Amino acid sequence: MREFHTTVRHAPAVLHDLFAMSFADEGQHEEAKGLSKSSKDRSKSQWKSKEGKEVAIRQISFDPKPFAALALTVPSISKERDNATSALLVHLKSILEVSHSENFSYCPG
Repeated sequence: MREFHTTVRHAPAVLHDLFAMSFADEGQHEEAKGLSKSSKDRSKSQWKSKEGKEVAIRQISFDPKPFAALALTVPSISKERDNATSALLVHLKSILEVSHSENFSYCPG
């Protein structure tokens, strides 16, 4: 039960941070679709400069302690974030299912 308590205690903060995270690898497809001929002629240094600004804008501050308490690494790309979010939600669901079944199996004497 202590493992469940730790998960339930730290999951809200971790989920909040996971949902707030966005990464430079998100939205690249949308940006590529909107390129005009003139924007395709930009130099690589101009694109790198733009990408650097986007990465800086997309960084958020977060507390790594809840991640550590749940033995999760802080994601560095959107796929890792999505996997961590799914895994944590599945784990919370299993905790609720166990708690639910324990509550119904309890019959006061």
